[in-house]
Amino acid sequence: MNRFLWSLLLVFLTLTSVAWSQPRAQLPQGPLSPQQISTWGLTVSGENPQELPQSEAILNKWYHTLEAKLSGLSGAALGDALLKLLHQEFLHQYSAEQTRLDVLLKTGDYNCVSSALVYLILGRRLGLTVEAVEVPSHAFCRVQVGTWVDVETTTAQGWDPGTKKAFHDEFGHVTGYSYVPPGDYTQRRNLDARGLLGLVLQNRCSLLQKQGQFQQAIPLALDRWEFDRSEASRTMLETVYKDAVAVLNNQKNFQQGLEQVNNLFSVTGLTPTVQNLAYALVANQVQLWSEQQEYQKAQQLIRAWEQKKLLRQTEALSLLKTLTEKELVKVLPQLSPEQAQAKLDQAALQGYVTIDQKNQFLAWVYSSATDKVVKSQGYSAGVAYLKQLPTEVQQLPGLQELFQQLTQAWAATIHNQFAHLWNAGQHEQARKVLQEGLTALPTSRLLKQDQSQLPQE
Repeated sequence: MNRFLWSLLLVFLTLTSVAWSQPRAQLPQGPLSPQQISTWGLTVSGENPQELPQSEAILNKWYHTLEAKLSGLSGAALGDALLKLLHQEFLHQYSAEQTRLDVLLKTGDYNCVSSALVYLILGRRLGLTVEAVEVPSHAFCRVQVGTWVDVETTTAQGWDPGTKKAFHDEFGHVTGYSYVPPGDYTQRRNLDARGLLGLVLQNRCSLLQKQGQFQQAIPLALDRWEFDRSEASRTMLETVYKDAVAVLNNQKNFQQGLEQVNNLFSVTGLTPTVQNLAYALVANQVQLWSEQQEYQKAQQLIRAWEQKKLLRQTEALSLLKTLTEKELVKVLPQLSPEQAQAKLDQAALQGYVTIDQKNQFLAWVYSSATDKVVKSQGYSAGVAYLKQLPTEVQQLPGLQELFQQLTQAWAATIHNQFAHLWNAGQHEQARKVLQEGLTALPTSRLLKQDQSQLPQE
C-alpha cells in the first residue's frame, strides 16, 4: 500500500474508529473521469469505505433526476439550470465548515468546496466542461460555454455572478465572502479535479488544526500534497508539521518531534522549514541532555543531524561549542590540572573553543588548584605552586594577577607577624621574620618599607 493510501487509512481509523484493510487502487495518472472524481471525492471526505456504495448510489440517483429534468438543454442554459435545480432539489443549508461530499449527499448541508465538487461531478456527467477556481478562503466553479463563465455554487443565483445584483445580495449575506471576478488574476487560481479534491482535504485539515488535533491533521496534509503538488499544498503541509512539532517540543518530546521532521524531509526534501525545525528540536534536546550531563549523547545527536544535512554546518558548530563550554564547566573541576589541560587542548583542536577561551579555562583550572594549596598550606605554598608551573601557564593573564594577589597577601601576613613581634618587644625575632620575608619576597614594597623604618642597631 503506498504512502498516500496508508495515510488515508490512518484518517479513517482516527475519525470513524472503523477498522478496514481492503486493498484499493492507486490514484490514477492523468485526467480523472466523473466516476473517479466521485469515488475519490467520497474517499478524501472521510467516508467509511463500507458506506461508500450507498453514497455513490445517492449521487447516481441525483444524476438521473437531473438528467431527466434537464433533457434538451446545453451550454449556458444547462449550466445555469443545473445550479438552480441543485439548490431547489438537493442543496438545503449552507454551513461554512461542511466540506465533505458524503455529508452533503446525506444531509444537503454544504459549503463552497463541497458544493463546487458536486456541481463539477454532475456537470461533467451531463456533458459540461467544468473546472474549479480557488480564491483566498473560497472556491467556486467555471464552465466553458464558448467563453468561461464563473459559477458560484453556494447560491442558486450563482451563474455568471458578475452580471446579477441578486447574486451579490444573496451571496454576501449567505457566505460572507466577496466575489473575485475573472479579471483579478492575482487572487484566482484555476484548479483541475485533483486540485478541488485537494481543497476538501485542506478544509478538513484546517478544521483539525482549529481543534488542536495537529497529529491527526498530518495524514490529510500529506494526502493533499499527493493530489495537488502546489505551493499552497506545500505551505499547508509545512504548517501542519510545524504545529505538530511545536506540541511535541512543548512536551519536551524532542525525539518524536525529530521523527516528524524526518517524515517531512522524506516528502518535501531539504527545505528551510525542515532545517529550522531540525535545529530547534536538536538544540532543545541538546540543552536537556546537557543539563543531565549526557554530553556524549548530545554530541552524537548533533553530528548525526549534521551528517544528514538537516542541520546546517554553522548551527551544528554553534551547538557543539555551547555544549563543549557547558561540559568543561562541569567536568574540569573533577580532573587534575594535567587532565584538564589535555581536554582543553582537544577542544581547541576541534574548534569548539577559541584560544582565548582555552586560556581562560586554563587560568580557572590552575587558580582552583592554587586555591586548594593556599587553603591547606598557606600563601607561601600557593606562590611556590604557581612558580613551578610551565612558563606558558604562568604567563596566563589570570594567573599573573593571582600571583600578584598571593605575593601581596603573603607579604601582608609577614608584615603583620613582624609588627606583632616588634610591638611585643621581641625585636630580634621580629628582625629575623622580616629578613626571611625579604629573602622570599625581595621586591615587596611593604616589607621594604618595614625595613626602612627599623632603628639602626
